[in-house]
Amino acid sequence: MERRLATILAADVAGYSRLMELDEERTYGAFRACRSAIAKVIEKRGGRIFGGAGDSLVAEFASPLEAVRSGIEIQDAIDKIPLDLPEGHKMQFRIGINLGDVMVDCDDLFGDGVNIAARLEALADPGGVCISGNVHEHIVDKLRLRFDDLGFHELRNIAKPIQVFRARFAGTTAAMSKNSRLLPAKPSIAVLPFDNMGRDPEQAYFSDGVTEDIITELARFQQLYVIARHSSFQYRDKAADILRVGRELNAQYIVEGSVRRNDDQIRISAQLIDATTGIHVWADRYDSRLADLFSVQDEITRRIVGALAVRVEDEDWAKAGRKPPGSMRAYDYWLHGKHSLDLYTREANSEARRLFESALALDPNYARAHAGLALTYDRGAFYSAWGTDPMGSLEKAEDHAKKAVALDDTDPLPHVILGWVHLGRREFNRAKEQLELAMAINPNDADTLAKSALILAWSGEGTASIELAQTAIRLNPHYPAWYQCFLAGCYLCAGKYPEAVAIWERVPDATPETRAFLAAGCVFVGELEDARRHMAQFMREYPQHFAGEPNARHVRRLFEFRHRADIDRLIDAMCVAGLPK
Repeated sequence: MERRLATILAADVAGYSRLMELDEERTYGAFRACRSAIAKVIEKRGGRIFGGAGDSLVAEFASPLEAVRSGIEIQDAIDKIPLDLPEGHKMQFRIGINLGDVMVDCDDLFGDGVNIAARLEALADPGGVCISGNVHEHIVDKLRLRFDDLGFHELRNIAKPIQVFRARFAGTTAAMSKNSRLLPAKPSIAVLPFDNMGRDPEQAYFSDGVTEDIITELARFQQLYVIARHSSFQYRDKAADILRVGRELNAQYIVEGSVRRNDDQIRISAQLIDATTGIHVWADRYDSRLADLFSVQDEITRRIVGALAVRVEDEDWAKAGRKPPGSMRAYDYWLHGKHSLDLYTREANSEARRLFESALALDPNYARAHAGLALTYDRGAFYSAWGTDPMGSLEKAEDHAKKAVALDDTDPLPHVILGWVHLGRREFNRAKEQLELAMAINPNDADTLAKSALILAWSGEGTASIELAQTAIRLNPHYPAWYQCFLAGCYLCAGKYPEAVAIWERVPDATPETRAFLAAGCVFVGELEDARRHMAQFMREYPQHFAGEPNARHVRRLFEFRHRADIDRLIDAMCVAGLPK
């Protein structure tokens, strides 16, 4: 039988069966549209489709370079097709590419060269591309792409481990991070929302607070990879299939539990589960007085870390210590205030400020309340229509953030706020110092990394900031929209305008200023009609968030870039899009 060396591309639809269950006809129609687009790309790149069944296809290329180009272009083409699918769903393909020896039987190809491509496709993220080590060797210096080295993997029915690389390219960043199925080298863990077992459903905020505290404490350990709160809270009030949750969050271990609060008594139950097997690793129940809540949370953290057999030094335990409030009512105010902050509106910001001030009235030395208050003033300084004195707000943000650090130096948030304060004063080196302190305190805090990334980008370190923003996204697979907004800002500052626009177009309303950035990005890539549309929308909404008239002079004050040429270029582009000078 004839044999030859060939590059094989294997692709299939992620979650195809589920889509078919929802709507067979619309799903099949969408698949046909995608397959037609895929066939055109493959033909253009000199490949040929020789196999596939159902929602999959397999193609052959003579060149590894053309196969990888084809894979990237396929994902880009599919992302742009307007598909008629059930609301909230999209069609995404996984792609695997391998270079290997194949057997030839008429027009069909067989053998390990084909099988490995299929196994790599199974490892890829929806919307992503995985390639084998030998493909990477042939294309690494020939494409302007970056690749994540995912190490060697044992593939089913393949004798030797195969080195796997994941392509990183604009337009698929979200898919790569949201659906990653390859487990990190260090133990990865997600804490699901603890159930509120009390009679009062209004007490759900309290069980959420307990959960968030445990996430925060676990995240302080560099030896762990901790999934962010925003992602794990997607599973609230759902019957959790632990194995599925583990796959979706890329977590090896899952913590779940419950909280029952009755006057000044609490009962907390917690269990640690191996998400790859479903086996319970550890479980316990704690009955205590409400005043001892923080001791119980610390004990749960210690038991989890111990069960994972992580080597933790004494100084790591010391760093994980925190100072509880002197009043549990102050803690209640903190929890309600944090919820208001998450709403990200003028009214909610004012309500959060009132709640944090109430907490401080009960406990003037409560560090978290000072940090929360600092954040409300920081937002009031930037969104100038949310208050009456932006510069005074910036000073108050600094005062409360410094107070929080003095009272408890284990919280990264005050350092991030101080970073923003220094940025607002164009003190770029001092801003970076605060960010480094925040990341040293809690290297797993995805919010800290995302916010730090944008500050670095505005400080002139666009390329380095992209990696930091992508790390935040990997830590928080179900990240909020502003993560992508910040990542796009990093791409913009690095001069990668098409990548920035592709991301911003998915989240145009993530923050009040996003459409202004998107308008400038569209100018940079020559899409003037879209630029004018986005700028018109930004200007209509401007008075809700910013004081003064929407013109170049006022908008310039929003963006504190280190290099004047960068802000000049940005404002000039916004003016081309329709911003009055």
